[in-house]
Amino acid sequence: MKSLGIAGFVVSFGIILFVLHSVGIGELFIIYHKMNFFYCALAVFAYILTVLLSAIRWSEFIIDMKMKAKFVSVYAISWIGCAINSVTPVAISGGEPAKAYFLSKASSTKKSRTLATVIATDFLEYGSFVLIDIAAVMILYFKLDLPVIILYPLLFTIGVGILIIGSLIYTSLNRKASLVVTLFFTSIVKKLGIFKKHVLKFEDNLEHNIDIFNGTLREVSPRTVVSTMSITVLIRLLDILRLYIIILALGGSADPLSIVIAVAFATVAAVVPLLPGAIGAVEPAMIAGFVLCGLDFPLAAAVVIVDRIIVLGLNTTIGFGAMYFLGYKSKESWKS
Repeated sequence: MKSLGIAGFVVSFGIILFVLHSVGIGELFIIYHKMNFFYCALAVFAYILTVLLSAIRWSEFIIDMKMKAKFVSVYAISWIGCAINSVTPVAISGGEPAKAYFLSKASSTKKSRTLATVIATDFLEYGSFVLIDIAAVMILYFKLDLPVIILYPLLFTIGVGILIIGSLIYTSLNRKASLVVTLFFTSIVKKLGIFKKHVLKFEDNLEHNIDIFNGTLREVSPRTVVSTMSITVLIRLLDILRLYIIILALGGSADPLSIVIAVAFATVAAVVPLLPGAIGAVEPAMIAGFVLCGLDFPLAAAVVIVDRIIVLGLNTTIGFGAMYFLGYKSKESWKS
């Protein structure tokens, strides 16, 4: 595992250096010299609003599953999840166990139930990513008039994404499948020292916890599904708006459809387990998406760098600040 981590660091760092070398530091300075800081502030606000909407969506499931937790705690825990996502590989899922753990502390609820609320929001999150990928494929095909032979691998990738989501839903609702998958992931999570004690306790009553988990997911009402799907649409629109604002801040212009493609490329690249926060994978993928749709290479790189600074910067500062606010300041307090 250590050798893989070192290899990931080397590859990611090499990719970042290659991108910077290809663009040219001088070109970036010229672009940043013209930066409109008012628009940058709007982009920061847009991301804060994105996390707020994510917390509201999660809170809908928490309320529907009859759990009691103050919204300020749910919002703070959402930031904690973002922070841990930013310091662990596979940027879209690293903070999920932590969110379930902190919610169980804040609501005095079993972790198997709080994990169900996290998984429920993940279904919507991953589902929205697949829909963006589908939209991106359609945009690429019709906008760039791609040959049919290129369309096939793109459609195959989308099919794999849909299959994964379907498997997640089936696994979460089927007791036997849940047991198999849970044992696999707990064996991995136990390697993280801060969670080992809690995982061992969870495994002591694994079948009972799985029954609680499956039952909790089945408590979700149709009204909650509809409302949270609506919130998820707003979250994805805010992602696109944030990038559009950053492009304006740097004196550029872009078709919103090109931003959809860049976001789609980023969601696929985010699952690559390289550096924490998928650094070194997301950046070139987003740049490629922008350039493919006609944005100048230097401007595309500048936009992506600013966006990543905003996202990763806010995640780590606010997220770990929220962890302190909730009283989990050290490794020892996590074990209490």
